[in-house]
Amino acid sequence: MTAETPDALSWTQLLDRAAELTAQLAALQERLAHLRTCDETREQLQAEAEHWQEDLQRDRRESQTRLQEIQSQIEALDVEMESRLFSWQSFRQPFWVVVRFGGVGFLLGWWLRGNA
Repeated sequence: MTAETPDALSWTQLLDRAAELTAQLAALQERLAHLRTCDETREQLQAEAEHWQEDLQRDRRESQTRLQEIQSQIEALDVEMESRLFSWQSFRQPFWVVVRFGGVGFLLGWWLRGNA
């Protein structure tokens, strides 16, 4: 067995160190690839979240618009129902009944006062 010289020993150490650095470089490349994947996934999720938020706001605006349309239709129906409920036709008969009996009452009261 031959004794290793200091130059040979340092060469072996350099090869070992190069192997360690290569392993560290491979580990760093793996971490970098993982970070890039995570970053891409984060960007996709962020874009999806923004999309959903826009959809939610659009749906909320559409819902509010539809609600306002429904409320205006309800108000129109209320007005129509009230106008049909309280029309001249519905008051015509009671009006003439009041006029007849009121007039008869007035005449009767005038006649009784005159005879008293």
